[in-house]
Amino acid sequence: MDLLRSLFASSVLKSSSVPAPITATGKRQNNHARNKSAPTNAEAEQSIGTILQIHATLLARGPALHPCEAVNEAFGQLVGLCARILPESVVSRVRQDPRIIDILPSLRHICATAESHLEAYWAAQISEAEDANQALKAFPYYQNYVDLTRMELNSILSISPRKPQKIAFIGSGPLPLTSLCLDMALNGDQVSDHHSPAGLNATGQDTIILNIDQSRDAITQSTALYSKLSPSDNPVIPQPMQFQHSEASSPITNLAGFDVVYLAALVGLTVKDKEDILISVVKKMDAGALLVVRSAWGLRGCLYPEFDPTSEAVLQHLDIQLVVHPFNHVVNSVIVARVK
Repeated sequence: MDLLRSLFASSVLKSSSVPAPITATGKRQNNHARNKSAPTNAEAEQSIGTILQIHATLLARGPALHPCEAVNEAFGQLVGLCARILPESVVSRVRQDPRIIDILPSLRHICATAESHLEAYWAAQISEAEDANQALKAFPYYQNYVDLTRMELNSILSISPRKPQKIAFIGSGPLPLTSLCLDMALNGDQVSDHHSPAGLNATGQDTIILNIDQSRDAITQSTALYSKLSPSDNPVIPQPMQFQHSEASSPITNLAGFDVVYLAALVGLTVKDKEDILISVVKKMDAGALLVVRSAWGLRGCLYPEFDPTSEAVLQHLDIQLVVHPFNHVVNSVIVARVK
């Protein structure tokens, strides 16, 4: 993993007989600062060029963003670039470049579409596999979800130490990996072996995890997937994983009694949309319940929309408890807030 490099590393300036150039303000420009900015500009320009090229390649495919060698290669390169830890000066230059600002809505939409296709493809592959659990672990981003869920679960437990009894995940998709990881971590027989705090299942009572999605196809696929992964010996006994087809703002989306509610990264592709959905969701939740919102930081904001937890509208409804920005391979940031 690249380390975050300091923009203000100390150095000794050597004297020179050549005077520094004069800037437009009439002040002499420091030669060291001028020379130091050159690598920053070059790195930023290289990143901008790569992002623009990948966007043009994917845009030219139109709706044909289903998993294939070309799509997988392009997204692998994009995620690899955006997940790098770069100096803030480089990130700012990239994110503030007019060319990037112009394509950002389109790029995020492409990413969301491709991710949905990827999940649907793998949900079908896993459901048809002879060993579904082994096939699940072959999903390219499986470990990322395991680590992301562990980070989020530990964040939740640092605020509310007791095991959640009911969790809702809004925007669960056809491959509800976060919910599956939560189910294994909270309800598994060997909880301590699944990278989660030991003793969470000491009560013996399963945590109910409700998966909610606006896509009927996503709910149909995820329900079939879970049945294949965890076949029930007794259909009369309710399974801890449950599924519901509904909009987040729909009256049938009842979030009363849930300790924790997740809002997926792809729920609302603009800051305004996400904020509107969040407020609608919070109004359905109990006071004191926790809301987990996925966001992004740095160049990762090219993949997922960033979420501002300090806006006036948000702070009217939530007390922000924790914001975590991972510096490793985990792409999403996590914001945990308590409902007022």
